[in-house]
Amino acid sequence: MPSPPEMIQEVLSWDKAQHALAYAVFTLLGGWALTPVFGAPRAWRLAFALAIGYGLVIEVLQGLGGRRSPQLADGAADIIGAAVVYLIWFVVARLRQKGSCP
Repeated sequence: MPSPPEMIQEVLSWDKAQHALAYAVFTLLGGWALTPVFGAPRAWRLAFALAIGYGLVIEVLQGLGGRRSPQLADGAADIIGAAVVYLIWFVVARLRQKGSCP
């Protein structure tokens, strides 16, 4: 971290892509891990909710800690990454129900 810290102001920066990717992976792994315990629909909803909740808690704690600052764009990127994976799962699950997807 540079001293003094420099803020990245770009909404579509590499940092936001990293946030989205990390929370996409978090949701994907959570959905797979929780499916044997809760069943597919509930597991994927729970994984999505946990990813979003964790991301928002992290941003709030950054604001309270004083050494880092929370960014609304980081939280939005977290939600987008988690939502993309959840929506892909949702569409594939629907297609499998209709027999349109292997």
